[in-house]
Amino acid sequence: MDINKLEGALNEVFGENNVKPYSKGFRVIVNYKDMPYCIILRAEEDRLVLEKDAVDEDEANYEEAYKMAYKELIHNKDKFDNDIIV
Repeated sequence: MDINKLEGALNEVFGENNVKPYSKGFRVIVNYKDMPYCIILRAEEDRLVLEKDAVDEDEANYEEAYKMAYKELIHNKDKFDNDIIV
């Protein structure tokens, strides 16, 4: 999947204001219980890799926000040409 197409799909799933290009891929902001949490998403060959953000991962409810992001990606997997890896 090309980067522009991936960014467009992420914008569609998470909202344009919540997806930011990042040197390793994309930073995706997930709102969970009225709090923003950052998730890292990068493309590797034919897969999407979801990673925890080192700054946010110790925050309360981060694990739930991370799971919510994963579920959103799985729910919208038809928008992506890649396998999703956690």
